[in-house]
Amino acid sequence: MTSLATQMGIQQPETTSSPVLLSVVIPAYNESDRIERSIRRIVEYVALQPYRSEVILVDDGSRDETVNVAVGVWNRLAPRSEGVELRVLRNDRNRGKGYSVRQGMLIARGEWILFTDADLSSPIDQLDRLFAATRTDGADIAIGSRRVEDADVHQPSLRRRVISGAFSWVVRRLGVPGFADTQCGFKLYRRSAGQTIASLQRTSRWSFDVEHLLLADRLGYQVAEVGVRWAHQDGSKVQPVRAAIGAVCDIIRMRLTHRRLGRVNRPVVYGGPPSFVRIGDRVYQTRLSRWPQIQV
Repeated sequence: MTSLATQMGIQQPETTSSPVLLSVVIPAYNESDRIERSIRRIVEYVALQPYRSEVILVDDGSRDETVNVAVGVWNRLAPRSEGVELRVLRNDRNRGKGYSVRQGMLIARGEWILFTDADLSSPIDQLDRLFAATRTDGADIAIGSRRVEDADVHQPSLRRRVISGAFSWVVRRLGVPGFADTQCGFKLYRRSAGQTIASLQRTSRWSFDVEHLLLADRLGYQVAEVGVRWAHQDGSKVQPVRAAIGAVCDIIRMRLTHRRLGRVNRPVVYGGPPSFVRIGDRVYQTRLSRWPQIQV
């Protein structure tokens, strides 16, 4: 048990030296009302799989009992969850969803990294669809989508559908064309792809998904868009109109930030602790000395 786990009172089942195949990264901000259900569903699902997994909860400066609730339910599940480990990161303050996902991805040990929203709008069993796409298409990244033919979507309000549709239109024209849905919070990355992209990510707010796909395109990773089951969950912390306007500004900024990042013939691999990554004949900083201090 790590010192962090000991400090937080996280019980861990007996583990082996076998490699971790799946890391599940969950960004959370004031999610005490539903994090217990989500942790339970994720842990119960991965515990049945024939591989080792870790669940990484990244608490984004919550002011409620999100971490205590998550640790409590984990400690009840741990005795019958062999091959699963819980890891908890806590941001010093509310820094943004994108920042939290980035931190979780960079410490992930799994061969594959799943990012999922804390509300599980896409149920954890939809991971089977993403894994199938990586096997069938040889994709480095499989993204859940609510806007392709085989998606099974329980629609939110008309207002949210209109805002979501308008934002998708803007993304296709300003950000990354070719994807019907960039914002579904259910994405699977090969670790080499996910950590390379996260190391170059500069967006701390919820529009980070667009930057991930922009970087994937520039760095030569193959991305599969996969229809998933999805249902709107009440309790979102995002204000749709304000967030959409901020996201458009983010997209313009990220295109300017990465305008010199040329395409490559083969994917680049993130090396880990070093603070720079070489892409072709250029060297890019992968660690920021200061992130934008943006509240969400």
